[in-house]
Amino acid sequence: MKQNIYILTAALATLGLASCERNNGTNPTDTSTEYHQSYTVIYDKNNKTTEAVVMFRTNNKSGAIHTLVGNESININRELVGISADRKYYYSSNKFTNVEFVFTKNAGEQFLNTIRITDTSDAEFPSVFPSSINKNSGMVVDWDGKPVDDATEKMFLVVDDGVHTPVPRQYNNGQFIFTSGDLTNLTPGDVTIRLERFKYMPLQQADDSVSGGERVVMVRKSRTISLL
Repeated sequence: MKQNIYILTAALATLGLASCERNNGTNPTDTSTEYHQSYTVIYDKNNKTTEAVVMFRTNNKSGAIHTLVGNESININRELVGISADRKYYYSSNKFTNVEFVFTKNAGEQFLNTIRITDTSDAEFPSVFPSSINKNSGMVVDWDGKPVDDATEKMFLVVDDGVHTPVPRQYNNGQFIFTSGDLTNLTPGDVTIRLERFKYMPLQQADDSVSGGERVVMVRKSRTISLL
């Protein structure tokens, strides 16, 4: 679930008990604080699974990360979700499913946002794709799938040996380009290639017009090839 995702979410800061105020890092909050909400859903086509991750920040996307406490909560598909060690909120399903997020703020306000399977732009590997890569020569892959909407989408091809930091390259001008030297830190052998297509959408219910947020849906498809 916590795979390397190259464009991901935002987060929240903190709130109070007796004084309705608390300090989480550098950004104190109270019942009037606004929150930047960030929701990401990943549809994995190989495993036919759904993953979701939520993060919050105070005031805007650059604000302090917020951990929900007290009467605050995030429900994902009617499940009350707890905080993870990395201060994000995770949900998973072993099937493709629409995802509904209900965020309850400290003042009792609720915000509903959804991401649906129909929000995605499909992702399939190009019809011509190499069976191996030479790490010293690199690789150029021509894209022949559904065109990418530059205003709302980004797409990456990622090489992952399962040991080192995965190497992503963004789709640009009809191609994914790995130059010589891009893959030198990876271990030769079978590696996973992931095609990750992201679509960005505004919130359906934002906390206010300034704090903002986003909904992100990603479709992922993987295959194994040889790294020489």
